[in-house]
Amino acid sequence: MALTILCGEAAFWLLLASALAVRRRPGRRRLGAGLLLALPALDALLLALAAIDLRSGNPPGAAHALAAIYVGFTSMLGRRAMAGADRWFAHRFAQAPRPARAASRGWAAVRREFALWTRGIAAWAIAGGLGGALLACSSRADRFEQGPLWLGFSLSSIVAWFAFGPLWSLLLLQRAPRGRHRR
Repeated sequence: MALTILCGEAAFWLLLASALAVRRRPGRRRLGAGLLLALPALDALLLALAAIDLRSGNPPGAAHALAAIYVGFTSMLGRRAMAGADRWFAHRFAQAPRPARAASRGWAAVRREFALWTRGIAAWAIAGGLGGALLACSSRADRFEQGPLWLGFSLSSIVAWFAFGPLWSLLLLQRAPRGRHRR
């Protein structure tokens, strides 16, 4: 299963690079959009392969959890990430204007960090539900042994994301000198 995940990851990056390159060719924008739409389908295929692997009696492991995590994060953060990658690719290879940088300080940065963090929580919730569904596919008696480990990992990553995202931007907001605007 781990090899399947590695192949899926390589296919993801190849599809993404191909889609971004094709979208900039005259008359090929629809083909590029179709290739971008294949990215979530690839994640769904990985999830289906994980379910088949568990159904065949293999023990649940990190690779199976990773398949669920891919789908959760693709569903909540994928569109935003693809749009950003498309803007940067267009700037780098198609002479488009440089994309605006996200605010690093101020209330705009705080709002952005909170929005990303809440999307991350939703992504973990989706991944947790899909992971539970994958475990239910397994016929092994020990299938739920790693559940507390993965729950702890997801909760600790949510807390760390909060500390280094929204909380950090709030602390920078408080430290900014009054009367002067930094970029």
